[in-house]
Amino acid sequence: MKPPRDYFDLLDAIHRITVPRTYVEIGVASGKSLSLALPGTTMVGIDPAANIRHPFSGTLHVFQGTSDDFFAAGTLRHILGGLPVDVAFIDGLHHFDAVLRDLRNLEEASSEDSVILIHDCVPPENQIASRERETRLWTGDVWKAIIGLRQYRPDLTISVVDVPPTGVAIVTGLRPRSRVLFERYDEICATLAPLSLPDSTAALRALLGVTPFDLAALQSQLRSHPFRAEPVGHLLRRRRVRRLSPAYLEWQLRRAVRYSPVGRRVFSLRYSALFPVGKAGSPPKSSGLD
Repeated sequence: MKPPRDYFDLLDAIHRITVPRTYVEIGVASGKSLSLALPGTTMVGIDPAANIRHPFSGTLHVFQGTSDDFFAAGTLRHILGGLPVDVAFIDGLHHFDAVLRDLRNLEEASSEDSVILIHDCVPPENQIASRERETRLWTGDVWKAIIGLRQYRPDLTISVVDVPPTGVAIVTGLRPRSRVLFERYDEICATLAPLSLPDSTAALRALLGVTPFDLAALQSQLRSHPFRAEPVGHLLRRRRVRRLSPAYLEWQLRRAVRYSPVGRRVFSLRYSALFPVGKAGSPPKSSGLD
């Protein structure tokens, strides 16, 4: 398996290794990452502005609302047919307190073998890590959630993987009956809110314990056998023959350009110059590569 070019490749690798029965994604946007799920997966996508334009394999349930509203409804286990959440991807509101709420709700619906991924926890530049969005590429203060989890939930196994553009945390060793993030939520938020970014990106990476991608380490952190016994090669072939949408083809073209020699050179520029703020009063536009 080749090292991941970006977080999409890492997510794809986790789908291939774990072959989940169920997958929950918070912050689905147009469905790019949803399209990586393998055939036969029961998927739940949560996003107030969901606009699925990419082809997907499996059964998809979309909730157009906030994750707080979705979990308050208490219907997740019913949607999943009584099964736990096998794999989840948190890429919603980029505030540490929202991430902690999403994680505690997902953990409660998971099993001890499940995997929860947290996107945007390694800002490559300090200016994109502000609490409020000021740049096109924006991580918010998600990094604080990793600090809080390591301090208040030392029972979890957390690895922060250095994948472009903004890292992914892999959380395993879940405890579905744990009440720490529910009962001490206010305390945790009060502790994390005043934290400020270290002076340098290198210092932040050291604080978060960011590591390069290592396939052996990834496999050892995940469960020893897939959730489903179906051959991965067969599932991948089925995924490839799905009907391709124009949005999917455009995305693949953009990725090909992004990871070409010229694209790599261009994207070595500072993010603040490459992704300037949109017009005042209007939401920043997507780069098309996230």
